[in-house]
Amino acid sequence: MKLQRETAIEFPAARRLRLPRIHDFVQFAVGAFVIAFLIYQVVTPLLFLLWGSLKTARPGSIGFFSLDVTFSNYIRAVTQGQFASAVFNSFVYSASAAFGALGLAIPLAWISERTDAPARSAIYGLSIVGLIVPGILTVVSWIFLASPNIGLLNKAAGSLGFDAPLFNIFSLGGMIWVSIWQYLPMAFLLMSAAFQSMDPNLEEASAMSGHGVVRTTLRVTVPLALPSILAVLVLLLISGLWFA
Repeated sequence: MKLQRETAIEFPAARRLRLPRIHDFVQFAVGAFVIAFLIYQVVTPLLFLLWGSLKTARPGSIGFFSLDVTFSNYIRAVTQGQFASAVFNSFVYSASAAFGALGLAIPLAWISERTDAPARSAIYGLSIVGLIVPGILTVVSWIFLASPNIGLLNKAAGSLGFDAPLFNIFSLGGMIWVSIWQYLPMAFLLMSAAFQSMDPNLEEASAMSGHGVVRTTLRVTVPLALPSILAVLVLLLISGLWFA
């Protein structure tokens, strides 16, 4: 007769109550302070701006905090004669700068990532330099070059016999021209990342099927990069409207 071995019943160890530590209190206090600071710095000015747009009284006056609101400020802003032209010029500026920068960034990124063209590293270097240089320095440089009064290009054109200034950097076309070169480095780096992440086997399969470089680019490369192209375009449009 075999005796069965009695198995001891194991009880789970009692869990100890974890008391909050000083580190938890410090982390909570820092997080609460950051959230409160952001609310004070961001939400409060926006609320005052919105409330002031619905009031005719100036901030600090007696009737500023009354509950009487009006939309007369919005109506006056929309019905002004320059409102439509300002909105139209803003969209023209944003769209022209975005499409211009993207139109240059796509072929440069394609050459850098999908071909074995020489001096590809130079394009990367120039794009990094374009991001490092401050925007105010770029604008001042173009003013010295194409200003109607002091621009070096207009001075050179005047010495050749031209009476009127040939270039005006303060016009809408001048603003678009400067913005294209400012947005180009960012658009190039974003499109380079998109082309770099593509599977080269798809292009090789297209080439083995007898398709040339142009047809492979239009039928394979561009459709694969289309989501990235649209994303970069939206980013550039928003940036243009923000600075307009």
